[in-house]
Amino acid sequence: MSKTQPEEDLISIGKIKGVHGLEGNVTVFSDSGLTASYEAGSSLIVRHQREDQGSPFVVAWAKPHKKGILLKFEGMDRQTAETWVGADICIRKSDLPDLEEDAYYWFELIGLEVYTTGNEYLGVLSSIIPTGGNDVYVVQKKDAEILLPAISSVIHTIDPEEGRMTVTLPEGLS
Repeated sequence: MSKTQPEEDLISIGKIKGVHGLEGNVTVFSDSGLTASYEAGSSLIVRHQREDQGSPFVVAWAKPHKKGILLKFEGMDRQTAETWVGADICIRKSDLPDLEEDAYYWFELIGLEVYTTGNEYLGVLSSIIPTGGNDVYVVQKKDAEILLPAISSVIHTIDPEEGRMTVTLPEGLS
């Protein structure tokens, strides 16, 4: 399998958590919400560290499994799969589908500075928790953590280019 060229446009969409069975299937924790990226025929890059060039693999099949995804890469046997446990699964930004207006990829949101409409600094959006109805944004400031529902009554503006999100704190958090 040939190596890819080092690229800054790779986005991590999941992590290989383990091997499943004898055929080289892997269990994946998908941390991006980009489940369409795991469709059969999709080309993904697997790499152990951000600095690694990574190796391209084509998805043979994927299906939901417990709290993640059970996935088979074409040509990957169990021995090869074991070497990739702990590795990130990445996609090129250029391969991402276009989103609707006012929709964002998680990587565009994580790291934004979060302020109230009164310009009070709340912290940095550190992670996103997917839930059934709406995502929950985790905002971190030193040792404090605020959980904000990703709903229009709370999230007012998102500006990835400015690195800023403006919110109204729900009752009980203000």
